[in-house]
Amino acid sequence: MDLSTTAQHTEPPAGAVPPILPPPTAFMTSPGLLGALQPYSPLLPMMDSKTNPMLNRALTSTCSGAKRPRGEKKPIPEEQKDEKYYERRKRNNQAAKKSRDARKIREDQIAFRATMLEHENALLRAQVITLKEEAQSLRHLLLQRKTEEVNHQPQRPS
Repeated sequence: MDLSTTAQHTEPPAGAVPPILPPPTAFMTSPGLLGALQPYSPLLPMMDSKTNPMLNRALTSTCSGAKRPRGEKKPIPEEQKDEKYYERRKRNNQAAKKSRDARKIREDQIAFRATMLEHENALLRAQVITLKEEAQSLRHLLLQRKTEEVNHQPQRPS
């Protein structure tokens, strides 16, 4: 099937099944969003729990149920705040920001994929309705032809 011809917005003939249009090409420019369109595949390779042990640990720890209570924050005395401490704090802040950004991207991809799937679902439902109507019409036509054949056959003398 040539997708370039289906991208044009023309009305299908009466009784024809409307084609499923591919998503607009503007959405295809981002590799992250393109990954969101792949059916039943991880949104990003790093999000595959089979190949990413950190994700696997995170999934099993969060799915196992009870959360551990967070420890109390203990203020660090000024005399212990050396260069090493500030470097650790800087790295921790960067890691936290990276984690927040990655979560935001994942949430956006999931929302985008949900929108695309809802759109596809609506198209498929419309196709189902059209195909059911067409099948009913064909059944009716077939029944009509059979009735005409029976009525037009010459009667045999008994």
